[in-house]
Amino acid sequence: ASSELWANTNYYALGGATTSTSVNGWTFAPGSFYAVKTDASGTITNPFNGGVLLNEATLFGPPSSTTAPLVNQEASIAIATTVGQQYTVSIDYWGDNRPGSLYALDVYINDVFKTTSGIKTEVGPGSLTAPNTLLYTFLANSTSTRIGFGQGFTGIAPFSQGSPIIDNLVVTSVPIPAAVWLLASGMVALMGTARRRSAV
Repeated sequence: ASSELWANTNYYALGGATTSTSVNGWTFAPGSFYAVKTDASGTITNPFNGGVLLNEATLFGPPSSTTAPLVNQEASIAIATTVGQQYTVSIDYWGDNRPGSLYALDVYINDVFKTTSGIKTEVGPGSLTAPNTLLYTFLANSTSTRIGFGQGFTGIAPFSQGSPIIDNLVVTSVPIPAAVWLLASGMVALMGTARRRSAV
């Protein structure tokens, strides 16, 4: 087998065709696969490289998540967050081994669809020199936030058979700009001056 990023790729089922599975805090829906880079003989390379293939629950995948919410949230993980803090989600992705097929990657926050990579067309095996990266920024409203990913486009067969592979999830807090802090401290100083004047 192959993928857009790795000309030689082995695929291993995560759970069964109808059962979900959990690994290291992640939850994977039925039909998810572990994609692993190999050499031409099928031997796993050193250093190890792997990702998760989404949207293999049926032959042509389930309906698009943008028209059937949560059907396609196939991989998710809950992380600790601070209420009122902004965070940026970064995830690498590429297509599996179906050149010419279409696919998209969707992002969910707390089980709600938020954004998509847009429709991509898979290129030949090993054609990508680096994965695509999808970024999304959100404002946390709870102390725990579930971040999820799924196939966002299925289209019409045979063009619907492409699927995204995900890897390297990074979630970083977004610092408040210095100008905002200056504005806030200025407002506090003005409030103190106003109080002193009213007390005179």
